[in-house]
Amino acid sequence: MKRDPQGDSFTSVADFYDHLMRLVPYGAWVRYLDTLCGKYGAEPTTLLDLACGTGTVSLTYARRGVRVVGVDSSFSMLRVAARKMRPGGGKVLFVLQDATNLSLTEHFDLCISLFDSLNYIIGADRLCAAFKGVARALKPGGLFLFDVNTIRALELNLFTQDNLGTDDWLQYSWVSHWDPETRICRVEMDFDARGHKFHETHFQMGYEIEQISDLLRAAGFEVLDVFDAYRLVPVHARSTRAFFAARK
Repeated sequence: MKRDPQGDSFTSVADFYDHLMRLVPYGAWVRYLDTLCGKYGAEPTTLLDLACGTGTVSLTYARRGVRVVGVDSSFSMLRVAARKMRPGGGKVLFVLQDATNLSLTEHFDLCISLFDSLNYIIGADRLCAAFKGVARALKPGGLFLFDVNTIRALELNLFTQDNLGTDDWLQYSWVSHWDPETRICRVEMDFDARGHKFHETHFQMGYEIEQISDLLRAAGFEVLDVFDAYRLVPVHARSTRAFFAARK
């Protein structure tokens, strides 16, 4: 899970986030992005990482020599990201901005947004504002690649999970609550880091695939494909995560 623009999220957990997500296959995700770039004939040298969090993917691209700007609305997460930069390991410009109100002077070949970050934007008007901001930031022909949790994923309460009873020094218990009327999933998250206990509340909104596609078109994008992430097969009724490929 990633940043919430409207809650007490990604503050206390920031210093523990990389440990919490240590099994996330970031390398496989980047290889998937490489596959999509090859599919659409893109060789990006400049990258906007929208909702970059602690910067793991941003730094992966920077080490390749790509010019990277990472944007996030959480100061706490960006502080961790900045600490991860090492001499000779590639540099990233980390910028504190809300995804729905982007104001960047640079223009990019590629924008990515991973790990269901855009589900944290509550409301179609705000999601469209984010898409328009990305369109402004991309060069003509630039690619926008991102994933979202599907409504099915949120309906199934897939975020209800815990690691209680393990020997992990960071214990957590998450309980999700899906509201079918608002299509908002609220996740109550409790943590215990060696006796340091804290709580965060996260919110995600479920969007129909065609609704997202329509918002992309309204923002000036051509929708190239919508895949069952992270594969090259079309999204389907049982998909729990969709991956969009769009071109400005």
